[in-house]
Amino acid sequence: MSITSTDWAVVAASVSASVFSIGGAFWLDAKRAKRQARIAKQDELKSACARIISGSMKVAHKAGGLRLAMVVRSGLTEGLNVLLRLRKPVDPLELNDYLFSELAPILEAQSVVWLSDDTALIRSAGDVVMAVADVINKSTAFPKDRQLDSSATQYDQLKVALRRLTPLKFDSKEEFVRQASV
Repeated sequence: MSITSTDWAVVAASVSASVFSIGGAFWLDAKRAKRQARIAKQDELKSACARIISGSMKVAHKAGGLRLAMVVRSGLTEGLNVLLRLRKPVDPLELNDYLFSELAPILEAQSVVWLSDDTALIRSAGDVVMAVADVINKSTAFPKDRQLDSSATQYDQLKVALRRLTPLKFDSKEEFVRQASV
């Protein structure tokens, strides 16, 4: 039995067709995997941005609650309630944990955004995080007449200390100005 050149041509054609088919399948699979990886990365970035936005709203809400707590738990009566052990004193570490429970997901989402190559998105995420910090600072700041200046005279410091004995008042106009500045 002898193999003719036509037989070799058929074998070569079938082998080359198989090689091309296998190569094409690998190429299509690689393209599909690359597309799926790109889509997964985009979904992760979208999820991170959504976590930053929703987390910032939660922190703003908690900062408003802290502002309300400052108004309610201020003044001489509050000091007496704490002194007579009718009310627990405010623990700064509890407040820190209270705020950080909402800040942690924002910061984790920001780290996901940092790993992207989009500088505008990185900058925007940083701006949102800085705005959240600004909301917290402005929400929990003492009114200007109750802020203690270390360079002030002893008389001025005494006046500020006496002002701090009176409860904070909720002034709607002042609150509107404060919220507009945030």
